[in-house]
Parts: sequence; C-alpha cells; structure tokens
Amino acid sequence: HCQWATHFNLGNQEECCRHIEHGLRIYDTGDYNAHGILYGGHDPKVCAIGEKSLSLWLLGHPDQSLRAAEECLREADRIAHKGTTAHARDIEIMVHRYRRDAQTVLQRANLMHELAEQSSSRDLEAKASIFQGWALGQLGDPENGVRTIETGLAAQRKIGTQEDFPVFHEMLAETYGLMDQPLPALQLIEEAIKIAEDT
Repeated sequence: HCQWATHFNLGNQEECCRHIEHGLRIYDTGDYNAHGILYGGHDPKVCAIGEKSLSLWLLGHPDQSLRAAEECLREADRIAHKGTTAHARDIEIMVHRYRRDAQTVLQRANLMHELAEQSSSRDLEAKASIFQGWALGQLGDPENGVRTIETGLAAQRKIGTQEDFPVFHEMLAETYGLMDQPLPALQLIEEAIKIAEDT
C-alpha cells in the first residue's frame, strides 16, 4: 500500500502498477475491509484501483484510466465506508481533471461538497472547492475560479496537509493564466516546484 503511493509520487508509474497488482493479489486472499479503518482511513483495494487509474493516465492509457476510476467508485460504493468513498471521489475527480473535462469536474466537485457536508470533512470540502474553482475557470469564469481555488487552498493550509499542493498550485496558476495574469501564475508554479522538492 505504501509502495504504490510512494512510487506514484516519485513518478515511477510502472513500479507503482507492479505494487498495485501485488497488493490486489494479497487483498483477494482474505478479508481486509478492516484495513480501511486501520491504515490511512480508506480501503486498500479502492486505493489501489484508484491509484492505478492515475498511473494509467500518466502512462498514456486514457480509456483504461477512466475504466479503473469507475471501478474504484463502484468498489467504494460496495464497501460503503465514508473515508473510502471520499478517497475514491478524490481520485476520480483528478482523473477527470487530467482529461480536462471541466463540466464533469464541476459536477463531481458538487458531489464532493455534498459528501463533505454529510461527513463533516473539512479536507474533502477544501478539495471540492479547489476542483470547483478550476472547472469554473475552464468554463469561462476565471475570476470566480481563482477565488474558489484560493478559498480551498486556505482551508487546506489550516488543516495542515500538503497532499497534492503542487497540483493545486498548478491548477490555480492555470486559472490565473486564463485571466491574463502571468506573474502570479509563474510565482505559483515556482511554489509548486519548491513544495514538490521539499516533500
């Protein structure tokens, strides 16, 4: 479980997928549903399939990536564990963002807001705002998009996690670019690189 996440973040997508396949074989030999509570707050099978969807995109397999993201959500729905559902939604929205499908990202962000409200998840609420803002920018309202992303990032900073901050900074930079504001966009890209190097 740790190895596929580590290799993903290091950019070793083939190795990530190798650990995922090994992890899924182990998972299928027994009852590991309790691991969703013990290790990371989410089910490892859902995590594996979701991480695979992200890796498949980066390896140049968009159709397989989308199918894996859909399978990840189905498995999360079957398990019906809040942390696992949140994790699956987080991964699936990222796949649609990779695909630059702003309309679907906006729709999924609205679902994430609802889920965040039901589960009192500040983290999920912050991420929903970040993705919502990116989608708003892509759909023609970059000023509102920037404000919405910045609201989500401010909430993430208060929570104290830096998960996906380089990606979120890049999303905000792109949205500033849509407003013809290259200077804050470039500063955000520099911050994203520094965060990636530091973490």
